[in-house]
This record gives sequence, C-alpha cells and structure tokens, in this order.
Amino acid sequence: MILAERRFESADAMQPPASPGKSPRILLDNGTYNLRNVGDIAMLKVTAARFRASFPAAELHVITSDPARFERYIGETAVDPGLRCAWLNAPVLPIKRAWLPRTSHCYLARLDSRMRCRAPRLAARLMEWHAGWRQNARFARLVDACDLVAVTGGGFLTDSFLEHTSGILDTLEMAQSLGKKTVMFGQGFGPLECPRTLRRMAKVLPKMALIGLRESGKSADFLAKLGVPADRVQYTGDDAIEMAFNRRTEESFGNAIGVNVRVTDYSRMNPSTIDDIRRPLLKFLDARNIPALPAPISSCPETGDTHSVRSLMAGSANFDSRTPGDTPEAVIDCIRQCRIVVTGSYHAAVFALSQGIPAIGLIASPYYADKFEGLRAAFGKGCELVDMSDCNGSHRLGQLLQHIYDNAAMFRPTLLDAAQRQVNLSRDFYARACSLISAAS
Repeated sequence: MILAERRFESADAMQPPASPGKSPRILLDNGTYNLRNVGDIAMLKVTAARFRASFPAAELHVITSDPARFERYIGETAVDPGLRCAWLNAPVLPIKRAWLPRTSHCYLARLDSRMRCRAPRLAARLMEWHAGWRQNARFARLVDACDLVAVTGGGFLTDSFLEHTSGILDTLEMAQSLGKKTVMFGQGFGPLECPRTLRRMAKVLPKMALIGLRESGKSADFLAKLGVPADRVQYTGDDAIEMAFNRRTEESFGNAIGVNVRVTDYSRMNPSTIDDIRRPLLKFLDARNIPALPAPISSCPETGDTHSVRSLMAGSANFDSRTPGDTPEAVIDCIRQCRIVVTGSYHAAVFALSQGIPAIGLIASPYYADKFEGLRAAFGKGCELVDMSDCNGSHRLGQLLQHIYDNAAMFRPTLLDAAQRQVNLSRDFYARACSLISAAS
C-alpha cells in the first residue's frame, strides 16, 4: 500500500512534456477505475504492456480509484479520478463570491467552465495564485506534462454509462485544448442517444488523432455521422484478445461448459430470463453428465457475476461453484478447461473465442446486442447469439447447446485464425499510436 501511495503522489509532478530523446509521458484513461472487471483489466494490461515494450523508460499514468488493486494488477503510476473532479468543479477566477447575488454565482460558474475548457493553462495559473485552490490545478498540470493522452478499450461510451462517458470526454477535451495528441483503443460506441453527450462527442471525437474500433459495423457508422475522418479510424478487434490467445494450448478441448450471466439494468436480464436460460442449460448438463464452470467477469459488489451465476445454476449437481479468481489470467485459464462457453457477458466470450473455444452469447438488451453482434462479425461461425427476450429463446438455446458442443472442434481453426488476425490489426494500430509519440519527441 505504501508503494501504491508513493506512485499515486508522483502523478502530481508539474513538469513539462518530455524533451527529444527523453522518456515520454502517457496518460491512460479507461473503463475500470475500480478495477472490478477482468475484461477491462485485461485491455488495460495489454495497453500498458505494449507501451512499456515500445518505450521501456516511459512514465505511464493511469486513472484509478483503487491504488492498492492497481498496484497488484498493473503497477504503473496511479492517478486519482478525484483530481479531475476537483479541477472541473473548482472556481477559477480569484473573486470572493460569498456576498455576490445568486445570478452572479451562475455567471461566474459558466465563465470558470469556459476558461477551463478553452484556456486550461491560464485557468491552472489562476487557481495556483490562490493558496486554497492550488491543489485543484493538479490534474491540468498532469495532462499538460504528457506527450499522449489515450483511452484504453471498452464499451463504456454509451447511454448506460453517461457519467463515465462524460469524464472520458472531459479528459480528452482538456488534452486537445492543451495541444496534446489523443488516441482511443479498441472502442465500441453506443447505443447512445443522449443529445448533450452526442453534441460533446461531435466536438471532441473529430479532433482525435486515432480511434481504434473493436467492431467494424455500427461504431464506424456512428463515428462517420459525428464527422470523424475515416483515415483516423481503424478496426482492431478487442485488445484483450491477445492475452487470451497467448494463453491457449494446443491440447484437445476440455469437456466443461463455461457459464456467465450479467444481471443489471443495462443487460435487461431478470428472474424470468434466468429461468429461461436455466431450463435448457441444466437439462443438457444432466443429460450428458457434463461439468459446468463459472466464468465471472465483473466482481462489482452490486452487479457482480458470481452471485448471478450461482443463482442461475442453483440445483445443478454438475456445477462447480468455486470461483476461478479475480484476475484476467485466472478466468482465461478456467475457460481453457471448457468445450464451449454460454455467457451474457461480452468478455467471457472474448476469452473463449480467442482460445478457439466456441461461445453462445445471451442477449436481452440493445447494449449487449451491439456488443455480441460485433463479436460474431469478428469471429464468424463458432460465435452464436440467442435473444433471450424472444419467446423462442429458450428453445433455441437448447438446440445450440447440442450443436455447438458436438461440433466444437470443427470451429477451432477458424476461431484461432480470426483471433490471430485481430491481434495483428491491434498491434499495427498501436504502432501508429506510438509513432505519434516519436513524432512529438
């Protein structure tokens, strides 16, 4: 913990960007500040490792709310997201406001916001002149010290996570105002209909130096409508694919079925849906006497997968309720024991398909429909979808379980080829991003 705190404090250094020939500084914003989703952690680890391989002496600053867990998973320099909140909410102009009328407060707040957005260096200097406000400028100084500001892969730029999306856009907008190169890796956009967020995206995203997409359909169309130049957009696949692909074995399949289900507002899974999944799944397990293993992705206290999976598998003598661990590697290795994976969570499917193991994606919401349809387009046969909001969903799941399980070996070569292709595309895109740093230096 002491080490994590030291790294945390070092993020506040107010230094100029790296000079030619010196170590670059990179800020990574991401989708997992609390580090409770192993899919997001996997993408973050891959990003950090690739930058570290290209720039061994680089300073990598990563936004996280849990420096202790961050030290365990990543081990770079942690940056408290509270620093960004302080910057965005602090007054800029050194004017005593206590005795001013309420209308003046509103006017000054709008003026503060415009200064932070359009003249962040001046805003930071004004904050630093006031002894009680100096700490509020730390995030701006950190961003100003970086050579590149990047957003790691994820599916958080959507109506389901508007608060997080707003924070990401805040970071990017400030970096662009400071003249920094900005990059996004492995993104899936939407569904997104919030007018305010769309207006902000139309302002920020066309200024991105590069945007990598983990699916080539709807996200590409979404960016085109926002005016993002096509030559700055590249399909890369999901960045977590490389981690799972590198942990595959050449041995034959295991015989288990990996199981995951996500019960949240944005998944639209409910007790009735769980029952519709349970019936054909337990029937198949019992008829074949096949073991089932949990493949949890999220460990968030409110919406974690472990409880949902145990609820789904209640009453099954074939279910091994022991959790594999809370690291991406542990979950990937657990999935490697499976012949197929049945999942309502995107990255359980990514971890399976990338090892040549077929997956059945369970969808009940537009959010997961977009994610899984992109994955099916990337991997082809061996990635099948079941719409559990359809009245025939339970019957179709029963049919697919038998077909995919019995023919799993047939899908393996095609799935591995697709994984290798996406790893290559992703690495090519990272090389383009690294060239931005080299050019700036």
